[in-house]
Amino acid sequence: MRIYSVLTFMAYCCLLKAPYRKIYHTISVDPVTSEHELTCQAEGYPEADVIWTSSDHQVLSGKTSITSSKREEKLFNVTSTLRINTTADKIFYCTFRRLGHEENNTAELVIPEPYLDPAKKRNHLVTLGALFLCLSVTLAVIFCLKRDVRMMDVEKCGTRDMNSKQQNGILSLWFGFIRPEVCSGPGGCR
Repeated sequence: MRIYSVLTFMAYCCLLKAPYRKIYHTISVDPVTSEHELTCQAEGYPEADVIWTSSDHQVLSGKTSITSSKREEKLFNVTSTLRINTTADKIFYCTFRRLGHEENNTAELVIPEPYLDPAKKRNHLVTLGALFLCLSVTLAVIFCLKRDVRMMDVEKCGTRDMNSKQQNGILSLWFGFIRPEVCSGPGGCR
């Protein structure tokens, strides 16, 4: 005699509620318009509306999309985006409200201070440093040229008025040439 056992397994799963507890949020800034884009995303069941409010309890209008999760639980994936012109340290809230349920879940989004790139600060310092270096080199060259002209005048031309604008003109020092009358002494210019 043989005994046969036939077992049939059937599973019914009925998901009645899954709160939108884990709310993921991001804040980004559009570089062209300087608008802030606030995004909240969560999964839960049943479908939920997303309500955006500001810290002064003003209700704002956001764009919400709902898709079905590809996982086995078949939760709803709700994503809502709010675009707004605002300033730093302002606070906004996205609230996931399930229809027919009293439980709501809220995320707080604080607008951060604008990001200041430290490299931009360093660029100013490099520019100032380069300007200071160029000024120092220019002054050193002028000083050396003026000293060389004085020595040449004393050696070649005897005694002359070194402060004369004709002999030591700023252009002659700047461009590095000496006027002919400065070199017209007994030895001439070399």
